[in-house]
Amino acid sequence: AKRLAREAVAEATSAARAAAAEEAMKADIVERLSQLPMFVGCGSRFLEDVVLKMGAEVFESGETIIREGMQCRSLFLLCLGHAEGSAEGQPPQAWAPGAVFGEECILGVGGRSALRLKAKSRVVVRVLGRN
Repeated sequence: AKRLAREAVAEATSAARAAAAEEAMKADIVERLSQLPMFVGCGSRFLEDVVLKMGAEVFESGETIIREGMQCRSLFLLCLGHAEGSAEGQPPQAWAPGAVFGEECILGVGGRSALRLKAKSRVVVRVLGRN
């Protein structure tokens, strides 16, 4: 009985940690979005709703996240990992957590991506589509 009680406490503690981590990640994404020109002045409640509409995608090292010329309809926020990208013949640059790309695409300003971006490690991005 004591063992079952300890396991129940451990499961509850683990669930509480997971929920706290999810809330911290959500708060971090809200903070990052609030710094983008398109979201400046938006309230935190609105931004929290935006975060709830964002999906998550995972890319393994070497996988292409964005191809140059790809139809673009989404905003991406790099949450975990590192990527390397370049636009229209520019030298490659490193992309780290917190990087945002696709702002023009989500607004409908750009039709095709000028960016080529590849995962340099396992990458997790949050994606907000126009659909």
